[in-house]
Amino acid sequence: MFADLGHFNVTAVQISFTGMVFLALLIAYSGQAAYLSKFPDHVKHIFYDSIPGPQYWPTFVVANAAAIIASQAMISGAFSIISQSLSLSCFPRVKVVRTSAKLNVLSQ
Repeated sequence: MFADLGHFNVTAVQISFTGMVFLALLIAYSGQAAYLSKFPDHVKHIFYDSIPGPQYWPTFVVANAAAIIASQAMISGAFSIISQSLSLSCFPRVKVVRTSAKLNVLSQ
């Protein structure tokens, strides 16, 4: 979401974060807290230990996909911030090398 927040208006971002992200995190953390209250020894791997058996692998796949998407969003966000800082002369000049075969131009 970080890299794409500029494409949506403020109200849409507030609704999605309040209505979906916050509630999903609240439910997930409440479930983990309930699991920890029953099994206090399982603190080390609470996320995967608290998932019921048949739902383990689908949850594992979704969690890994979310981690990959989040890392790509962080890379895109860092590139965007550095590009904007360069255009405003707020950041030392860096050489940006694009690795795309279609866009084989070097920027300075």
